[in-house]
Amino acid sequence: REVRGEDGGSRSRSRSGSMAWSKRLAFVFVVVVAGHARPSLAERPGLTLTPWQGRPTSGQGTRVLPMVPTSAAKRSVETGLTIRGGGDSQSRRSRLEQSRGQVTMRVSTGTASLSLLKNCVGMSCLTLAGAAAGGNGIGSCLLVIWFMTLLSGRTFELIGTYCDRTGADNLEKLWESCGSKNGWIIDGAMIGYSIMCLSCYVPFLSSVVIPLLSNAGVNQKYLNVVGVKTCVCTFLFLPLSFLRTLKSMTFTSILGNLSAGSTLVVIAIRYFDGSYRPGGQFDGAPGVLPIDIVPRNIWAINDWSGLLSLALRMCFAASAHYVGPKYFSELRDASSERFRKLTWNVYPILGCIYSLFFTLGYLLFGSQTQAALLSNFADNDRLAYLCRWAYAVVSVTMYPLVFASAATAASRGLIRVRQKLQKRAILNERFNYFAVVWAMNILIYAIGTVFTDVGQIADFMGAIFTQLFVFVLPGLLSQTSVGLMELTESSSKLDRLKARANALFIPIGFFFMYTGLARVFSG
Repeated sequence: REVRGEDGGSRSRSRSGSMAWSKRLAFVFVVVVAGHARPSLAERPGLTLTPWQGRPTSGQGTRVLPMVPTSAAKRSVETGLTIRGGGDSQSRRSRLEQSRGQVTMRVSTGTASLSLLKNCVGMSCLTLAGAAAGGNGIGSCLLVIWFMTLLSGRTFELIGTYCDRTGADNLEKLWESCGSKNGWIIDGAMIGYSIMCLSCYVPFLSSVVIPLLSNAGVNQKYLNVVGVKTCVCTFLFLPLSFLRTLKSMTFTSILGNLSAGSTLVVIAIRYFDGSYRPGGQFDGAPGVLPIDIVPRNIWAINDWSGLLSLALRMCFAASAHYVGPKYFSELRDASSERFRKLTWNVYPILGCIYSLFFTLGYLLFGSQTQAALLSNFADNDRLAYLCRWAYAVVSVTMYPLVFASAATAASRGLIRVRQKLQKRAILNERFNYFAVVWAMNILIYAIGTVFTDVGQIADFMGAIFTQLFVFVLPGLLSQTSVGLMELTESSSKLDRLKARANALFIPIGFFFMYTGLARVFSG
C-alpha cells in the first residue's frame, strides 16, 4: 500500500515478507503445542508426522485417518467407547466407523415410557373383546388380562436386569453372555418375526386406506390395491425406517398414543349414547350384527377356549421383550433399578388400557363381538370413520420401533457373514444400515403384496417367537450364571426360591407355544 513519508512523498512497501514470517511462526507454535498435547502420536508404531500436511501417514505412504475430532470424542465418552490410534489404517478406520454407528441418544424414563406404551398399545387391543365371544363373564376375562399383563411385566423386568449384569445392548450379546455361541439364532428369530409382523401392516393399511380415500371422493381408478400398497411402503414405511433411536421416535410415540386414546374415547361415546342398542341410531345398519346380551354373571366361564385365546392375544399385545435391550441401552443412567421403574410405570397403565378396550367393546357389541373391533361399527358411522383413520396412524407409528431393532440385527449379521467369507466387510456402518433398510423394506413389500393370507403366517410366527421372547428366554437366562449371580452362601431360602421360581416361565412359554400352534393349525 502507499504510505506518506516525512518529505511528503510516497513510497510502496510490501507486507508479503512479514506475513510469511507470521505464518511460519504460527505453524511452529502449533506443531510444538500439538507435540506436547499429543505425545502418543510420535510413539505409534508405523506412523510418521509429515509437517507440511499435519496428518499422520503410514510408513508405506498410505493415508490414515486424522485424530478423532472433538465431537466424535465427546460421542465416544457418551457411548463408553475409547477411540485410540495405533495399528494399521484398516483397523483404525473400522473402530472409528464402529464408534459413529454405535452413538446412542439417551432418553429419560418418561420418554422411554411413552415409547414402551406405544409399542404395546397396538392392533392387539382391538382383538381382546372378540376373544370373549363365547359368552364368558367380564370379571373372569379381566382376571386373565391382568394376570398376563403382570406376568409379561415381570419377564420384561428380568430382561433389563440381565442387561445390567452383562452390559449387553441386544439379544444376541445377552444370550452369548451366558456362555452360548449361538446368539445369531436369537437375532435370526427376531428378524424373521419382525418382518412377518410388519408385512401384515401392508395389506391392513391398504384395506383401511382404500375405503377411506373412496369415501373422501378419490377416483376409483387411482385406488388400485397394488398401487396403494406401493405408496404406503414408499411414502410411509420407508422414511420411518431410518428412525433408529427412541429419542427420534418421540413424536411418533406421542402421535400413536393420542390416536389409540381417541379410539378408546369413541368406543366409550358409542356405548354411553346407546347408538348400537336396540332402537338406537345404528341398530340394523349395514355391517352391524345383532347385539347379543352380555352374561349377567361377571365370573361366568362358558368357553375355556375363549379365555385361552384371550391369554394368547395378551401375550402378543404386551410383548416388547425383543426390544428390551434397546430400551435399556438408550435409557439415561441405565441400571436395573431405573429399568424396573420404567417397567412398572408402564405395565399397570397397560393393564388399565387393555381392560377399558375389552370392557367397553364387550359391553357395546355383546358376546358376538367380531375379532376386529372396528369391523363391528356401521359403515356410515362418522366416529367409526375417525377411528379407522386413528388406527391407521397407530399402525404407521408402530413401524419404526419394530423395524429398527430388526434392521440393526440384520446389519450385524451381514458384517459377520462377510467377515466369515473372508471378504472385505462394509465398514461404513451408516451405508451398511442404509442397504439393509432398503432390502428389508423390499422384502416386506413383496411378502405383503404377493401373499394374500399373511395373517396366518404371522399367527404361526407369533405362536412360536412371542412365547420365546416373553417367557422361554427370560426363564432360561434366570437359571444361568447371569440369573443366579446375586445368590451367595449367605442368601436366604426365600431369595433362592425366588431365583429358582423364574424357571417356571419356561414351561409356561412352551404351554402357550403348543396351544397357539394347535389353534393355528386347527383354524
